[in-house]
Amino acid sequence: MYDSMVSLCERTVYQYSCDGESPTRQGNSHPTLFPYDSFEAADGHVVIAAFADGHWEALCEAMERPDLAADYPDAGSRIANRESLRREIADWTTTIDSETLLDLLEGRVPAAPVQNTADIFDDPHIRDREMLTDVDQPGADGKMTIAGSPIKMTETMPSPGGRAPLLDEHRAELLDEAGVDTGTNRVESDD
Repeated sequence: MYDSMVSLCERTVYQYSCDGESPTRQGNSHPTLFPYDSFEAADGHVVIAAFADGHWEALCEAMERPDLAADYPDAGSRIANRESLRREIADWTTTIDSETLLDLLEGRVPAAPVQNTADIFDDPHIRDREMLTDVDQPGADGKMTIAGSPIKMTETMPSPGGRAPLLDEHRAELLDEAGVDTGTNRVESDD
């Protein structure tokens, strides 16, 4: 899991490699690209990644704000004015529901909804990719759902190895393997 987290932090790795400084907390925004941030919509949140010039122009067109496209035509000008531009975008997004907002940007500006867990369970893509797996769990009224593996292979498809053990379920066999007297459950000491 640690290896996976390091690979997901690829920007911070190359950033540290370049300047030798550890990045600090950034919130939902990207430190070197703008706009690449989470914005509140009328009914939730969406992420908008319009950092390329063409995406920025399309976002400004959707916002009906050609003045912003003209005043901030390049990445440098957008990053230098990110706080005021963030307010402009946020003022627009808060008036529109997520689905309408994503429809306005679809095919022109990278954007996606911010999902909660209920949204993940309802997402057809997640089901199609088998990212939710039902397993037996003693003590539960039925099957429990756990996260599936993102690694997909044609011949050796990974699957859960089994359910989580109950508290002390394997205690005796583990203690026996460790050489602990299971009658007293105490380790013999050389003292």
